Amino acid sequence: MANRTFPNSSLLRSVPVHEGDKFTWTRRNGVAEVSDFNGTLRIDDQVWNDSTDRGFWIRSHGTGVERLFTYHCERKDADGDVLGWLYVSYDDPSVTVTILND
Repeated sequence: MANRTFPNSSLLRSVPVHEGDKFTWTRRNGVAEVSDFNGTLRIDDQVWNDSTDRGFWIRSHGTGVERLFTYHCERKDADGDVLGWLYVSYDDPSVTVTILND
């Protein structure tokens, strides 16, 4: 995945890449806060030019491998305030990341 392409894909080249060390990883789940990115966080970019999927890449700080994550859902509290957003790995749905709205 290092070249950020998929066979027969209309993947957009402008999809942002975030470093994996911005996330705290527990097994196959990463968590980060919006403030961890110091204003550089982009999580709502269109991924393919022929669909409405949104997401970003994460580059492993250990291996350099890049993995595409796409938006899954928004999490809210009882008052309707946004707590964060869940993203799922495109090629392995058991790998997820949560961005907390701090």
